[in-house]
Amino acid sequence: MGNPSDKKPIDWEGMKPHYEAGIVPLKTLGKEFGCSDAAIIKHARNAIPPWVRNLKGRIQAAADAKVSASVVSADVRATRTAREAVVIDVNSTLQAAIRLAHRADVAKARSQTMRLLDELGRVTTAGKRKLSLSQRAVVVKNLTEAMRVQFALQRQAFGIGDNDPPDPNGADFIERMLNARARAANR
Repeated sequence: MGNPSDKKPIDWEGMKPHYEAGIVPLKTLGKEFGCSDAAIIKHARNAIPPWVRNLKGRIQAAADAKVSASVVSADVRATRTAREAVVIDVNSTLQAAIRLAHRADVAKARSQTMRLLDELGRVTTAGKRKLSLSQRAVVVKNLTEAMRVQFALQRQAFGIGDNDPPDPNGADFIERMLNARARAANR
C-alpha cells in the first residue's frame, strides 16, 4: 500500500461548480475527485462561505427523464394498439371473405340438392321411369344426408351456434318431409 502522504490532493475548487450545480451525484463526484461523498459534504459545510447545492438541475433532469419515459410509453402503447388493430382488421376481413364464400357454396349445394329432390318427385310420380322402393329409399337417404351436411355448413357459415333452437326448415324437418313423400309414393 502507498503511504498516506502519497495521496493526491483533492481539487476542492474544481469540484465546487459541480457540487453547486447539483446535477452529478455526490458518490460520482467523490470517485472523480478521489474522496468520499461524506468528505464532500463535510468540506461544503465548513467552507467559507458554505457551498450551496442547487438541486434544481437534477430535479429538472429527473423530470425530463420521467416525461420522456411517459411519452415513449404512450408511443409504444399507441404503436402496439395500432398494430393490434391492423392484425384484427386484416384477419377479420379474411375470415369474412371465407365465410361469405362458404355461404355462396352452401347455397349452390342446397340449390342442386333441391333440384335433385324435385327430379326424384317427378320421376316417381310421372311413371316414366319407375324406381324400386329400395332405390328411392337410397336416393332419399343420400339427399337427406346431403341436406343435413349442408344445413350444418350453412349454420357454421352464418355463425349460428349449436345452442340455438332448431330451424323448423332444418334437416329434421326435411328428413320427415322426404320420408312422408317416399311413403306416399309407395302407396
